[in-house]
Amino acid sequence: MATRPSCPDCGTELACTHCDDNRPTAEDIYAGCRLLTPFDRWELVEKVDQPGGRYGPVLVWTKELTAAGAQRPWSFPRWRKVGMRRPESVYHGTPEIRVVEHDYRDGAMYAAATKDTNVGELLGDDGVLVMAHQLPGKGAGWEVVDHPAGHDTVKIHCDSKAEARSHVRRLARAYARAYGVKLTLPAQGPR
Repeated sequence: MATRPSCPDCGTELACTHCDDNRPTAEDIYAGCRLLTPFDRWELVEKVDQPGGRYGPVLVWTKELTAAGAQRPWSFPRWRKVGMRRPESVYHGTPEIRVVEHDYRDGAMYAAATKDTNVGELLGDDGVLVMAHQLPGKGAGWEVVDHPAGHDTVKIHCDSKAEARSHVRRLARAYARAYGVKLTLPAQGPR
């Protein structure tokens, strides 16, 4: 009597239902990840394209494929389950403390520790060392808030934006010196 094929994961007869196959599909592949290719080896993805739209195949160029001089990329149906490893998180750029001043009239200023050069990443509280903002009410002045590591928050009252800017830059210089990193100030333009 012949045995019937079954799924090694769930024991379902005749056809695997991929009950616990949580691998990503081919449409999830992106440049920078590692892909388990049909040659059964991990290769670094350099470029991904899906020229046929949402129903077309996913074309994948890998570093090893390009180095071997292959003219054609790997081609996978977009729904195919593939072995893929995401790259480790890597910071791009150098560690620095960056002073940011918003362009609008009474915009806030802050100094933040960052390893990335993208200013948009600095807008959260994460990494913000010093922040200055205008107090509500006409002529109320500015407040500089310093967040020294391991100490209570220090608030400094300033009469003008220029005085607040001076405090923010002075404190940013002190942090850069203390951490041994570069300080980046905004470009000086007309005020």
